[in-house]
Amino acid sequence: MSTFLIGVLPTYNQIGVWASVLLVAVRLLQGFAAGGESSGSTALLLEYSPSIRRGLVTSFIDVFGFMAFLAGAALGLFLTTVLGEETLLAWAWRVPFWIALPLGMIGLYLRNKLEDTPEFIAAQKKGEISSSPLRDSLSTAWKALLFCVGFVVVKSVGHWLLQTFMTSYLSNNLHYSRTQSFAVTVIGFSVIVVLVPFFGWLSDKVGRRPLMAVGCIGFIVASYPTLMLMGSGHFWAAVGAMAILGTFMAAIDGAINAAMPELFPTNIRYGSMSISYNIAVSIFGGVTPYVAAALITWTGNTYSPAYFIGAAALITLITVAVAPETGKRPLMTSAE
Repeated sequence: MSTFLIGVLPTYNQIGVWASVLLVAVRLLQGFAAGGESSGSTALLLEYSPSIRRGLVTSFIDVFGFMAFLAGAALGLFLTTVLGEETLLAWAWRVPFWIALPLGMIGLYLRNKLEDTPEFIAAQKKGEISSSPLRDSLSTAWKALLFCVGFVVVKSVGHWLLQTFMTSYLSNNLHYSRTQSFAVTVIGFSVIVVLVPFFGWLSDKVGRRPLMAVGCIGFIVASYPTLMLMGSGHFWAAVGAMAILGTFMAAIDGAINAAMPELFPTNIRYGSMSISYNIAVSIFGGVTPYVAAALITWTGNTYSPAYFIGAAALITLITVAVAPETGKRPLMTSAE
């Protein structure tokens, strides 16, 4: 509903500054909903997964997440190509937001048919579900909360950079056409969609930490060169650079969706993961487009956003180095 409302909001010319106020309010509502959804769906998939397939199964959270962004970018490319940028800016930008309404109705139907996991139901029957998950998380799982926050730093910055910032960066800062910018984004997302399940499967074989470490090191070492490659002005060079960044993101995404909920027992898993995940996303992810734009302005260096994602990757790499490997151990229960 919040996404649909963005598509019907009045413009600044119609109601002045209240248009901006309403947009921020609806975006906050949209963010609150998305923040709770991510942790819940990840915990649900984890608890339904066979023990030797948790990485593969939970990796589909990001597969379908990126497919959604891929569909959005493809729709933007289609509208821009067919209608032109002038029409797109005038009114056609609203069309993708309108589509949220029928999609939301389908989602509501599916959600009403969804049952809790057998693991959760078993804990519920035993009376083991926490009545104060926030308090219990802070008192008994504070170290796991910190590990989870550290894991999510690079995920949130990387996702916001690739999904939200990159299209405007390519067109506004690197001077690609809007059509080319959408096309680069679509191809980059396609690479991630293909690779995430592979890395999820691989994390079941070698563990979560090695794959997250490889992805972080890749971002630290290669972010600046890949942005320089994008800045060459050649379309296929930009596609290649986006694919490289997408590969590092896929390595992290393939492992992290299992690694985060595996840190917590069943009785506080959803709440604990939601707390830590959304703290990290709010602090690091939400500000990424603004920090990236500010870095370009302050330094005069078009490729300076690489420093931000490199710093985020370093934080996560340090966390991975000290965190336990959870891929091979059974899920914790409230009784442990």
